[in-house]
Amino acid sequence: MFPEVDEVRQRLANFTGDYWIAGGWAVDLRLGHQTRRHKDIEIAIDRREQRLLVDLAGLSHIEYAHSGQMFRWGGEGLRLPIHELYAYFTDGFVLEVLLNEFDGDDWIYRRNGHVKLEYTRFASGEALPAIVVLLYKSKSPRPQDEQDFESLLPKLDAGDRLWLREAIARDYPRHHWIAALKEKA
Repeated sequence: MFPEVDEVRQRLANFTGDYWIAGGWAVDLRLGHQTRRHKDIEIAIDRREQRLLVDLAGLSHIEYAHSGQMFRWGGEGLRLPIHELYAYFTDGFVLEVLLNEFDGDDWIYRRNGHVKLEYTRFASGEALPAIVVLLYKSKSPRPQDEQDFESLLPKLDAGDRLWLREAIARDYPRHHWIAALKEKA
């Protein structure tokens, strides 16, 4: 459906862990069409499967971001607060990889460990669940995040809206998306 997503699938063909398309492309996968131009593509993986990245075909090297700096990754186990890696391929392609926290049957929001979502919500698709994407985008919404929210809002069912509203309210009780999530309920 989307050549950019197809390319990521091909590059991850020998990745034996689970991965999900994240960010704006996850929004477009949920909606079934491209809503805006994207500057990059990122995936999310279970932090426990990070070591599997070193075996990607065509990989040049991987770097991780920490405290505003980039460091070359040698395959050691990365822990929070490190959650963002960049896989560089020999042909110049770069893939952003976001490490996600899971505990048994639950995904755990890295910014607030009290916010959880059942793993079964992840197993059901190739993209991060829309409510997780929006939760991350809610921290400091940029214009494209506002657009993603407006595009996805009509597609969220009552349970998704309730979960997202409560998750956002834990850290941002006056967030302007909360009112919109209530109106659509």
